[in-house]
Amino acid sequence: MAASASQPDATESAPSTEDLVVNVKVLNLAGSEVADLPLKPETTVREIKRTLQDKVKCPDCMQCLCHQDQPLDDRDTCASLGWQGEVTIYLTRMALDAEKGISTLLKSGGAQGPAKMQRTELERLCAICESIFDSEPMLLELQGPLMVVGNLHGHFDQLLQILDKMGHPSDTKRYLFLGGYVDRGPRSLDTVSLLFFFKAQQPDNVILLRSNHEDASMSRIYGFYDECHKHHGVKLWKLFCRTFNSMPVAALVNERIFCVHGGLSPELKDLNQIRQLKRPAQVPESGLLCDLLWSDPSDTSGWGENDRGVSFTWGEDVAKQMLSDLNLDLICRSHQVVEGGYQLFAEGRAVTLWSIRNFRHMDMPSTCGVMMISEDGKRTFECLTE
Repeated sequence: MAASASQPDATESAPSTEDLVVNVKVLNLAGSEVADLPLKPETTVREIKRTLQDKVKCPDCMQCLCHQDQPLDDRDTCASLGWQGEVTIYLTRMALDAEKGISTLLKSGGAQGPAKMQRTELERLCAICESIFDSEPMLLELQGPLMVVGNLHGHFDQLLQILDKMGHPSDTKRYLFLGGYVDRGPRSLDTVSLLFFFKAQQPDNVILLRSNHEDASMSRIYGFYDECHKHHGVKLWKLFCRTFNSMPVAALVNERIFCVHGGLSPELKDLNQIRQLKRPAQVPESGLLCDLLWSDPSDTSGWGENDRGVSFTWGEDVAKQMLSDLNLDLICRSHQVVEGGYQLFAEGRAVTLWSIRNFRHMDMPSTCGVMMISEDGKRTFECLTE
């Protein structure tokens, strides 16, 4: 009896798309291999970028992927691009035009609403500044001359006035900002964006410290979240918050002037404790990092309970003792409204600096104060009233 023709196994079938794999080789422009990725047909270009960002230390918003000299759209998939078998693509890094961003923001000074910035450009700005902040120590060590600026709280017009009066950042006009860039004011996004663009352009001439408001928990409530959500979406707010989590929190100028947003901490015994603070970090509810951004001076001696409900107050005796213990001359901080733009404390051993004129959230009038530190550490103050 003749053998019957073999019949196909009923269980056999054509491979499903889930079983197919596209081998994507990623090269840089020099032709060196960056990654070799086995991908499913439904994998998007955005997902490829996210896979690459840890491998190449380049955030997805800074990556440009090209295939056959054509840039790839983030929404494309391997299947929609017709990729099968092995495919080679090229990775380049997008540039940030800081000069253009600065120019756009400066020209928008008299506008009622925010400057017309592209969301993708602001995403790249956050990525670049995060990288810069990560490369800086938590306690920066600086030399004068420097101009020190206190809270700005979204008062973009006030920032522009300071720059017009004192000069734009340059090798001879170096700035140290004490934090408080967002919330409360009408143009938080433009304020922090302009400072970030200057930081990206001149990282050594624009020093940005963190405050309690450069944090998701505060900026979610006091205005920055709403502004980002209205004009660019929640994702941009999250990117800014991620960048905030990498910012340094204090600076030591001429080895003797301690600059910070809030103030002192009962936990602070050695400046190396600040250097050893881990990043990225959200602002905790207590501890050294919290106190550096939240604490306030007080007319009462010793450590006291803070009316803010967070951190402590510290008296004149605490300030003098800590300055002596840490071999410092001056504590320079912001965080509180002072009528004359600056206010000395502890017999001139501590100063609160406020840089918003006529701050509308307080009953008292206020002046915009800027402190200048000379090359040899001498301090003078400039008060802008108009």
